Amino acid sequence: MEALYHAALEVSGEERAELLAKSDPEVRRAVEALLAQGGSGEALLDRPAWDQANNLLDSVRTQFVPGERVGSYRVEAKLGAGGMGDVYRATDTKLEREVAIKVLPSSVAEDPERRIRFEREAKVLASLNHPNIAHIYGVEKSAFVMELVEGETLRGPLEIDTAINYAKQIADALEAAHDRGIIHRDLKPANIMITPQGVVKLLDFGLAAVTQPSGESSDVMNSPTLTEPATTPGMIMGTAAYMSPEQAAGKSVDKRADIWSFGVVLWEMLTGHRLFHGETLSHTLAEVLKGTIDFNKLPQTTPSTIRELMKRCLDRDVKTRLRDVGEARFQLQQYLSNPAGHAENLRGMAEQSPTAAIQKSLARHYWVAAFAVLLVALAAWGIWYWRAGQELRKSIPSPFSRSISRARIPMLTTFPMELPKASTTVSRGCLALGSSPTVSLSVIKGRPQI
Repeated sequence: MEALYHAALEVSGEERAELLAKSDPEVRRAVEALLAQGGSGEALLDRPAWDQANNLLDSVRTQFVPGERVGSYRVEAKLGAGGMGDVYRATDTKLEREVAIKVLPSSVAEDPERRIRFEREAKVLASLNHPNIAHIYGVEKSAFVMELVEGETLRGPLEIDTAINYAKQIADALEAAHDRGIIHRDLKPANIMITPQGVVKLLDFGLAAVTQPSGESSDVMNSPTLTEPATTPGMIMGTAAYMSPEQAAGKSVDKRADIWSFGVVLWEMLTGHRLFHGETLSHTLAEVLKGTIDFNKLPQTTPSTIRELMKRCLDRDVKTRLRDVGEARFQLQQYLSNPAGHAENLRGMAEQSPTAAIQKSLARHYWVAAFAVLLVALAAWGIWYWRAGQELRKSIPSPFSRSISRARIPMLTTFPMELPKASTTVSRGCLALGSSPTVSLSVIKGRPQI
């Protein structure tokens, strides 16, 4: 920068403009400011131009290079960039620990009013001390110095128990913030880190309140915060795919906006898909405002208590939506502490799924059909039994025949015998009944007589 400053002093007009145009924009602005203040620059050279430039850049620096100093922090490498600004890995030279430096967008850093609000918000955010919230150590110019979180951003789909465990930690962090009157305003998977130990860390608490839109993003999930501030009616803020309906409509919001976003994030953890999406930012906002939420798309293994919790979180009517994220945290904790109730919850959910409903209906029809077949079989057997009884009764002889059939008839012989005159002999016989006396049998005019 010092070399560029001296080179610019030696030329003027178009040649100077051409020289400055080839330099870094921020360096160019600093050099131009030096030139404007110092005329020939001789008075300013009483102290190093680098020191003067750094003082001028203090309010506008939004990018750093490895090795550069930011207060007592030494920048090591750039970690990433997003709508909320760039993030750098740095070393705290006083405490000898690694930290993250998040630089605000130039639209905020260059606006005095937003700078003041940023510093005020930073003090409040630094008061948050929770294991599931990335801690803020301090503020250096237009940058947050915060806890460096090692891990990966949240992604779905996840196993039911894992998703509910993460959700419980998220709810825990939100509850702690809400109790301090702090709203996240931009809860989304990109702002949720998972450490190798499975600990959830929420990032960028409250940053949405002090940032300015930087344009529409083709990737809605990573689109920047739209407008600010969070509590001003008519202003839209938050990431489109995860913002609450009241945010999308430009209305004022409270902690229930975070509860809606929590439900959207939980949906994505369970399904692996965004709940709302569209070709453009406008289409996505329209989905948030009026799109159908089909809870049957949740995995069939989703417990009934979790399904009902999501319905309460994703209620578009802010008056009937879940009012306190502490309730969600309690339900999630109850689920995690009661593994025995898991199977029962699964059965309850299985009964609500379309496939299970069809299977249940088919099973019901099967049993009805089986019962009908059984009734027909019983009726047929009854008819057969009745007819068999009729045939059996027809085959039984008269009482007289039954008495004869019960007697033992060893021999039947016909022989001549004298009969009374009044009778006409047709046949004669003798019936021997064991030791019984002999009985004479005659048939007179077709009727048996003994």
